[in-house]
Amino acid sequence: MNRTIFTMLVSVSFGSSLFVFAGPAPAFAEEADLDSLWAMEPLATRSGLPRFLGPEFQVEGAAAVLMDRLVQAGDPSDVRVALVDAIRRTNDDWSASMADVLRSEPDASVRVAMVDALRYGDQAVALKALEKAMKDEEATVRTAAVRSVAYCEGADALGSQINELIRDFDASVRSAATRTAGTLQLQSAWNELVWLSQDADSENRLHAIRALQRINPTKAASQPEIQSLVDDVDAKVSRAARQITGR
Repeated sequence: MNRTIFTMLVSVSFGSSLFVFAGPAPAFAEEADLDSLWAMEPLATRSGLPRFLGPEFQVEGAAAVLMDRLVQAGDPSDVRVALVDAIRRTNDDWSASMADVLRSEPDASVRVAMVDALRYGDQAVALKALEKAMKDEEATVRTAAVRSVAYCEGADALGSQINELIRDFDASVRSAATRTAGTLQLQSAWNELVWLSQDADSENRLHAIRALQRINPTKAASQPEIQSLVDDVDAKVSRAARQITGR
């Protein structure tokens, strides 16, 4: 279809942030040229991060074009992360394609964006992909994966994998896994959480206390390891332990 392409500037406010985006302006969203998504450049938010917005991204078939660009175009990492976010916000069914690309994606920052996005997609597809991502070699990806699991239907099925990550060598992974266990009220995580309540990282001790309280407050109050934290050197940990034990 031959038509004149005009430049469009769109200003959109999200909370305290203002985003401005440039791109070709279709006469109507349904007539948008999907090929323009290959050339469209995001503009930076106030935080300096690129982001895509515009009616083109809501046109049927946009996700497939954006996925092709993600895999083939060789954009910088931050732009590729923005593409993942744009794919997530389309009206298409993108979950299976993203899960497929995730398996071979070499950039850890893009993998993090993908596992963050998958929580919003097909839940069965997400759980399978996140189960694998929870074993990723990069701690940032494992952290994002176990965090996303908390938002998925049927996440209890991954209880054993969550429990393993509570004992991960990386403190951020342990923290995310602990929060997920608490959110899911994962009974099977009790022993791991008690173990983590003695962690060298004070934030993890605090998260362990809170998770145990969510799972079983009465049992947590009588747990010797929790009682020992009443006099913890960290004020937040000590306060949380006192609140649970009533001391």
